[in-house]
Amino acid sequence: MAHLTHILPCTPRGGRNWRIVLSGAIAVAVVVRPLLASDSVALEDTVKAAFVYKFAPFVTWPQSAGGQEAFRICSYGSDGVTAILARVTTGEQVDKRPIAVQSIQTADQLDGCRIVYIADGAAADGLLSAAKTRPVLTVTQSPLRGMVELVTDQHHVRFDIDLDLVRQSGLVISSKLLGLARSVRTSKEPG
Repeated sequence: MAHLTHILPCTPRGGRNWRIVLSGAIAVAVVVRPLLASDSVALEDTVKAAFVYKFAPFVTWPQSAGGQEAFRICSYGSDGVTAILARVTTGEQVDKRPIAVQSIQTADQLDGCRIVYIADGAAADGLLSAAKTRPVLTVTQSPLRGMVELVTDQHHVRFDIDLDLVRQSGLVISSKLLGLARSVRTSKEPG
């Protein structure tokens, strides 16, 4: 667990945010420990997979997104994060609903997804384009540009947020999460 401190976000900005980071660190440690004991899963991929579902409490979806029995997280493509995402979310809940992870192959399958993690791939740009006007949070890794982009910065897993993409989709991201982001990209203020 000593290496975990090198992957979690750096010291947050602002006085109250340290509680969020501490809670996140504890949650990630609880998730990571059993996974590392059972596999040779890369720690960085495990932390990134945990971040994917930990973003959910900080996002508000429009009422038109509708409610479902399970909170659906979809994955597209194949990488270390998609390989571990279902195991990391086992037994976890969002708004008292169990998390269901589903692999998708086309943009037509985005309906019902609340979050989609997109691994690097040739067709990822098409999926990102299709998701822009849907109430689904897109999470990617650099160099793909989703609403939330996971990056490794000086041995820390961090994230950037594209607020214009978030607004275009009808989602709202909590100021708490925006305060923890490495950067928040926006071209204009809301009207």
